[in-house]
Amino acid sequence: MMNKPEQPTGPGKRKRRARGEGSIFWNSHRRRWIAEISTVDPTGKPKRVNRSAKTQAEALRLLRELQRQAEQGLLPLGRPPTVAQFLTQWLEGQRHSLRPRTWEGYESIVRTRLIPQLGRLRLDQISPAHLAAAYDRLLGEGLSPKSVLNTHRLLHRVLGDAVRWGMLVRNPCDLVDPPRATRPAVRALDAGEVARLLEASATDDLGPLITVAVLTGLRLGELVGLTWDEVDLERGELSVVRSLQRVRGRGLVVVPPKTASSKRLVPLAPQAVAALREQRSRQLASRLKAGPAWAGGNWVFTTALGLPYDPSDVTHRFQRLLERAGLPRVRFHDLRHTAASLLLAEGVHPKVVASLLGHSTVLITLDTYSHVMPGLTRQATETLAGLIASRIASKSTSEG
Repeated sequence: MMNKPEQPTGPGKRKRRARGEGSIFWNSHRRRWIAEISTVDPTGKPKRVNRSAKTQAEALRLLRELQRQAEQGLLPLGRPPTVAQFLTQWLEGQRHSLRPRTWEGYESIVRTRLIPQLGRLRLDQISPAHLAAAYDRLLGEGLSPKSVLNTHRLLHRVLGDAVRWGMLVRNPCDLVDPPRATRPAVRALDAGEVARLLEASATDDLGPLITVAVLTGLRLGELVGLTWDEVDLERGELSVVRSLQRVRGRGLVVVPPKTASSKRLVPLAPQAVAALREQRSRQLASRLKAGPAWAGGNWVFTTALGLPYDPSDVTHRFQRLLERAGLPRVRFHDLRHTAASLLLAEGVHPKVVASLLGHSTVLITLDTYSHVMPGLTRQATETLAGLIASRIASKSTSEG
C-alpha cells in the first residue's frame, strides 16, 4: 500500500501566499502533487492556474515554470486543451489562409496521424518522448520516412504557434530528430523523347497544351488556369496569375499561384506561340460546333464544350499518349522537370531557370536539379582548360 507523502502544510491544505507567488500541495483525492498560482484574467476576475505532478520535486519545477510564465505575461488561463482540440482549432483558423489543397493535406495528416497518436494528451503534457514514440509507431504502420517527416513539419508549425501564443514554453519538436527522407530522383525526358512525345500528341486535343508545357515549364494547374487575356501572341509571352485545383466537395477551384514568385511573366518560344494559335483555331471550331451548349468563359485549354480541363483528366490522357509514343511512364509534372533539365544541360544560368519556373529562390532550382550539375561542372572545367590552353598556345606562337 502506498504511503502518503510527507505534507509540509498538512494534507490538502495550502499556505496563503501573495498573488503570483504560488504554492504546491498534495491532493489526496487525485493522489497527485499540485502546483498552483493565482492571477487575474483580462477582465480582472481572479483565476487559479494549476498543474499536477507525481512528485513534490516535479511540482516545484512546474511552479517555477508557472511563475516565469506569469512574469512574462504568458500564463495560460484555464485548463490547457488536448492536442486534438488544439489541432482542430488551429486547422479551422487556417482554413481561409491556406490553399484549398494544402488545407486538405494538413487536415488529412491531423485526422489520420496526429490525433490518433497524440490527440488524448493535454497540450502542455506533450514531450519529445511522446513524439519519438509516435513517429516510430507511424513508421511501424508502414508510413514512409517522407510522410513521417511531413507529419513532423506540420506539428512543428502548429506547436510553434502554441509557443508564440503563450500556451507552451518551448516547442518539443525542436528536441526530436525526425526520420530522414531522401529526395526521389527527378525523372526527365531527354530531347529525343520530347520529340517523340510531341509527334505522338500532334493530332491529339492535348497537343498544344503539352507543347506549351514542355517549352515553358508551367505547372499543370497553371496551364489549365490560363485565360486568353493573359496570353499575348504578338509579343510572345503569357502571364501566370492563377491556378486551377480540384478540391474535395467543391470541384474545380481557382486559387492563387503556389508562391508569390509563381506570379510571373513567361516568354514564349516560336513553337509555343504556334501551338497556342492552333489551340485558338481548334477552340473556335469546337465553339461553333457546340453552339448554345458552349460553356462560355475565356479559358485557353478547354473541352469540346468550353469547360477548363480537369487536371486529373489531363493526367490520365497524358499517360495514354506516353504509351502511344513508346515512352516510359512519367508524371505530367515531369514535363516541368524536363524543361528545367534541358535548359540547365545547355548551360542556361540556374537563376534564369528559377525565374522561368517561378521558384522562390535559385537554391530550390539547384537542389531539385542537382543531378544536372555534375555535367555542367565538367563542361565548365573543360571550358576553363580550353581557354587557358588557347592562351598558352597564343603566347608560344608570338614568342616563336
